[in-house]
Amino acid sequence: MTINDIQRNSLIAGWRELSDMITQKPLTLDSFKDLYKRTWGYFSAIAANGTLALEDIRLLNELHSVSFVLCGSEGEVFEIAKSNKLWGEYFTCSVFINALLKSIPDKEFASGELVIRSGGETSVIYPEGFDMVFDERVKKEKII
Repeated sequence: MTINDIQRNSLIAGWRELSDMITQKPLTLDSFKDLYKRTWGYFSAIAANGTLALEDIRLLNELHSVSFVLCGSEGEVFEIAKSNKLWGEYFTCSVFINALLKSIPDKEFASGELVIRSGGETSVIYPEGFDMVFDERVKKEKII
């Protein structure tokens, strides 16, 4: 097993755990941010090497699944988000997941550049600015 395999398996397990957790209790943004940054770094390194492995599709599927669950309009996640007034947080997490998925094939992503297109706005961020931009977007979504 290679380091990439170990890292990928850890990320897959992390996203599965997060997906299971959000169906039972409110999402903690710190756990999301940490997992997101590790996933961003993983895919950025792969983009620099130029090749996705077949096994990386499992990780991509987990990201899609979490994004879908976060935006769900019924079920446990809906009730948790509604009762805890977390729609802004959940929507922001979903926006960032989708931005990551869309950025992976971009040449600039290999250097860590993440492009976020949402609501007619385009932002370019780097890992060191992630927390600040994420928190600003959450605040913005809470106002809307």
